[in-house]
Amino acid sequence: MNVSEISGKNCSGCGLCAAVCPKNAIKMENKDFFLHPVVSAEKCVDCGICFEKCPHNSFKREENSEKEVYSAWLKDQNLVSQSSSGGLFFALAKSILQKGGKVCGSVYDDGFCGAKHIVSDDISDIMKMRTSKYVQSKTEGVFGEIKKALDENIPVLFTGTPCQAAAVKNFIGENENLYFATLICHGPTSDEVLKAYVSELENKENSKITGFNMRKKVKKWLPMYIEASFENGNVKTEALHLSTFGRIFQSNVLMRESCYECGYKDFPLIGDVVIGDYKGIENITENYNKMGVSCVIVCTEKGKSCLKVFRRI
Repeated sequence: MNVSEISGKNCSGCGLCAAVCPKNAIKMENKDFFLHPVVSAEKCVDCGICFEKCPHNSFKREENSEKEVYSAWLKDQNLVSQSSSGGLFFALAKSILQKGGKVCGSVYDDGFCGAKHIVSDDISDIMKMRTSKYVQSKTEGVFGEIKKALDENIPVLFTGTPCQAAAVKNFIGENENLYFATLICHGPTSDEVLKAYVSELENKENSKITGFNMRKKVKKWLPMYIEASFENGNVKTEALHLSTFGRIFQSNVLMRESCYECGYKDFPLIGDVVIGDYKGIENITENYNKMGVSCVIVCTEKGKSCLKVFRRI
């Protein structure tokens, strides 16, 4: 038995099955606009490891202690303006780096036509991990890199969607040096949508994109803008909800089948802290940062220790 027995509606595309296969018999390939595992009949020996490790089959949620919920933002307004919301990911990442640790987060592929997770202790990579990507990030290679760092007693902060965090937890198990900052997840769209949008922009401009930001802030936090910089020196900015990419993403017409009935973002929440936009805070209080506010849900004792970081920066 292998992961080919798991239906598409239950596959989150996390890539864990490919990472644990001892025969390298599983490849993540694009099918119906999203990555799905494809098992090589020639290489597979039916050991069942991929099926057993699949989070859909074996992930067990842990009951959280009483949760604490905060609105938060960094004191440095410049850092807030460069972040998707209040900049809390950057605070966590910076804290891990100061401890000699590494961060696993999502960056754009070359050409800005997709996203991938990397493991890094380079601040320039951390800067690339900021801001939302809105497409599913590929995880090839990062499971082993996270384990290697932890085996060397190097702290690691993983940030990603709840299903990706579940996959990392299944792969690593309990480890005091592994921290999770999971995202309040809308559900990503296909990177084929991003690829088509980037192509559309480059064709109109007759120039290659050299910089891309899906969450550009123009004078204030909302509405959200897309900013694309081109080789010819021009910069194009348009409201996300008016763009062809934004209309597809925000309408939910093209998401993974599993995202429509996500089995990972319910309570108990997955992660030491859960972070995301605090949209609607303007309806609750006037005391908020007009350039961005993060919602922070603290779920574990590790997460509580992170509050010290939030209060310093």
